[in-house]
Amino acid sequence: MEENKRALRWCVEQVNARMEANAGYKFVVVTGDFGLQDKQANAVTEEAKQFAEIIKDSKVQQWLFLPGNNDLKGEDPAKIDTFHNFVTALQQQLPALSIVNFCPRDGDEKSGV
Repeated sequence: MEENKRALRWCVEQVNARMEANAGYKFVVVTGDFGLQDKQANAVTEEAKQFAEIIKDSKVQQWLFLPGNNDLKGEDPAKIDTFHNFVTALQQQLPALSIVNFCPRDGDEKSGV
């Protein structure tokens, strides 16, 4: 897991360096596989806190999140609540960034944009 965190930090640093060189990125897309499939609610919140700590200084303000198969219990699309909870926790941790759940969610007009 530490290797994944180092890789994410490196990516944020690279994107920030490019933004400082006027890259003009409008958004970052994260395509899942956070490994949420077997996580309990408190663990999902902790994962979101750790992820937020790494991306909080991003110079790109909009982040779009899609689930991977390892974010669904039993890889069943009907069991996507854990992923939705992760994105909601990220949104709460990072009010200065636009965190978008790119996977449609009933009753959430900002998801699936």
